[in-house]
Amino acid sequence: MPVIAHKSTVQLRTEEGCITLTYSLVSRPVQAEGFDAGEMTEYGIRVEMSGPGERAETAEIQGITCSESEALQLAARIAAGAVTPVTLADVVDDYLAQW
Repeated sequence: MPVIAHKSTVQLRTEEGCITLTYSLVSRPVQAEGFDAGEMTEYGIRVEMSGPGERAETAEIQGITCSESEALQLAARIAAGAVTPVTLADVVDDYLAQW
């Protein structure tokens, strides 16, 4: 079961009112196979969006990286860009393509 490792919130003002975006760094243990067998932690990102008169939306991508510092950097970039649940997958894909 994923655990929330870090959480931040961004509020945006629109003509309809205020939208709240909540970014969570989620972690979960995974069993590694092969040479470095043992338990590792993988990190993903969850984005929740809520606003006046809007149905809440949530998107989560698990298993982005096993590096907590890299996951925190990505989460900070996503929050700074006010990424929504609809665009989360595209932003993470672009990030991973840079590797």
